[in-house]
Amino acid sequence: MGLLRLSLKRCFLYVFCATVMILLVMNVRQKELWHSIRADGQSQPIRPLPETNKIKMKLSLPLKRQRQKKKTKKPLTVIPRVRSITQDKAFNKVFELSNVTGTTSASEPISDFSDPSKRPWYMKGGTKRPIPAVKSKKTGRRIARLWPDEDPNDDRITNQLMFVPSDYDRSSERPPKKIMIPHGMNEAKVGNELFQWLGCPVSNCVITRDNPDSADLILFKDYVTHIGRRSPNQLWMLYFLECPYHTQTVKNAIVNLTATYRRDSDIVAPYERWQYYDPRITQISQTFNYAANKTKKLAWFVSNCHARNQRMQYAKELSKYIQVDIYGACGTLRCSRSQAQTCFEMLDLDYNAPYRSYIHVDEFESPRELADYLHRLDRDDELYNSYFKWKGTGEFINTYFWCRVCAMVHDNRQPKFYKDVNEWWRGDDVCTLNSWRENENRSHGNRRNRNYHQGNKNKINFGDKGKEILHDIDESNPVIQQFRGYASELDDKHDRYERIVKFSRDITIESKRIIFLLHTIDKESKTDGILSEAKLRLDNLAKTLFKNIAHELNNQDPYQYLRAYTAGLQEYIEAMTFYNYLKDDSLLDWTEVDKNLTYADQTAAAAAAEAAEKNKNDDLDDDSPSEYRTLMTPNEYILGVADLTGELMRKCINNLAFGDIASCYKTCNLVKEIYKGFLGCSGNSSKEIRRKFYVLKQSLVKMENVCYTIKVRGSEMPKHMLADAAIASVENYPPDDDEGYQAY
Repeated sequence: MGLLRLSLKRCFLYVFCATVMILLVMNVRQKELWHSIRADGQSQPIRPLPETNKIKMKLSLPLKRQRQKKKTKKPLTVIPRVRSITQDKAFNKVFELSNVTGTTSASEPISDFSDPSKRPWYMKGGTKRPIPAVKSKKTGRRIARLWPDEDPNDDRITNQLMFVPSDYDRSSERPPKKIMIPHGMNEAKVGNELFQWLGCPVSNCVITRDNPDSADLILFKDYVTHIGRRSPNQLWMLYFLECPYHTQTVKNAIVNLTATYRRDSDIVAPYERWQYYDPRITQISQTFNYAANKTKKLAWFVSNCHARNQRMQYAKELSKYIQVDIYGACGTLRCSRSQAQTCFEMLDLDYNAPYRSYIHVDEFESPRELADYLHRLDRDDELYNSYFKWKGTGEFINTYFWCRVCAMVHDNRQPKFYKDVNEWWRGDDVCTLNSWRENENRSHGNRRNRNYHQGNKNKINFGDKGKEILHDIDESNPVIQQFRGYASELDDKHDRYERIVKFSRDITIESKRIIFLLHTIDKESKTDGILSEAKLRLDNLAKTLFKNIAHELNNQDPYQYLRAYTAGLQEYIEAMTFYNYLKDDSLLDWTEVDKNLTYADQTAAAAAAEAAEKNKNDDLDDDSPSEYRTLMTPNEYILGVADLTGELMRKCINNLAFGDIASCYKTCNLVKEIYKGFLGCSGNSSKEIRRKFYVLKQSLVKMENVCYTIKVRGSEMPKHMLADAAIASVENYPPDDDEGYQAY
């Protein structure tokens, strides 16, 4: 058999042909990539924006150092800011890892954001639902980043909204996760209804108000209460929406999870969150001139005039250089809550403030520099409109707090524990006693030391006059130490007062809702059901919000804080007495109300019992109180009953509309008896009682006119016209005589 003969010339020919083919294939592939890049680049051209059109303006330097440019009028055009092709691939990969959109492949496009139906479910019109979480092939763990230690630089809200456990099956009959709420959060109804109504991707949860032993998660709002023995695998979550100065110290509690407005919380809980339709595009062209017809420059709506961050002093200093219109309790202008729509229209028409955009005061060395920039902003429409380039690129989304809580409870993660949640929430490096601008340790960005805001710590601010005087203070001086102690006590008192005011507002709102519920009773309604629900809600107020106030008043002088919650207490008394009248046709005694606001101190009682057990043969003088209460004086009870007469008058007329004439006479007689009681204390009474007495008298006169019309003219006209005639008899009384309520 002969050997294969290869010539050198033939080998060279084969190698040459193979090389040509490889080069040809590489050239064709490179040409296709080049065309694709050009096509993508032409669809969204990248051009440099004018200096005045940058959203994030560099204002760290004083305005006098900034380079002045000639002001030229240009049409309002904004070029979409986009990412490169390489950035898009990395961006898609990040979206795959976080499971934000539900994509499972980096090569798959994120979504067609121009079509609302293809947006995530939590956006308006969005229908895209999450898929079960993707797990790593190496570790077997989920890839989605849900917790602060997994992604500390993000709030992880969208990740949590799009998270579904890999083993979650909506159709299975697994027992639901139980979330127990021991107090507060009355809007969360018991059961599974809330999660179904919200359309949560993970909805196998139920809310309970009792049986803490069987709960998977106990959610404490604002403070931790004693609920008995804790189950070994039970999670405790602390939910704060107020700042640390307006929340109570958590004592001896092992907390697993936190839900606050802070980014390092386990569940970040803002009111809303801005979400781009397409995160690659943060600017779009604007054709509307937002500066057109703008007549005013600066408005401030504020009710707390003594905030710790010294914002009031800053505003007064700013008003020296630019007009600042202050609405509310701290200024001379008014825009009541009842005219909220008018206020918003005024903002749009007169001030035209950049809605949900801001200029940070800390970017300027002084209020004067801020005023200079605002004047410049007012003169330059193009610069002003640059603060609106985000419009149309996204929307503010509901963060679906309860959906995320349910989803996170289902995450199979080893529970963590906060060693000291107070240190995390209000530690030395978290909060400052004065302006937050003085907190160097937690400042962000390239902020410099600013003489106006920081400077020497011995600087004393004299307030309205804006004068600052330096003193050499000897901290070891006993007088200085004494005044430091006074300052700390005053701060504690102010914080306690603010917390009680917040509780009082919540009590007022809930009491008004209960009164409205009671007004829905008529002959055809389920009276017993409405009364039962009202009773349940009244008891819940006493067990939660009023108990919170009682905690705050414990070991304090309650008369110093009575003014903070008297409005809520009067509204509660009005609702309580109104309920009792509809149930028993009688007026509730003030001692019964006081009894509802008195609570047993279980800790003190247990300590007293233990001491008595140890000293059976000794005579102990136990002066420690075994109960604590929310102080209610007879004055608050009288004022609440005076408000009750207005509700009785309205109930009388409402019943008349349904043909219930007999109840009008009965109710009128009760109001007459209350009026006689007020006659005995109207001589040397307070201004508040005299005002309430006037309102009571007007309510009685209206009811007497109604009863007179029924009695005298009842035989002259058909019954179906009697109600209209009775209502017409009180039309001459203006609404202001009855605290803004109409009689019908």
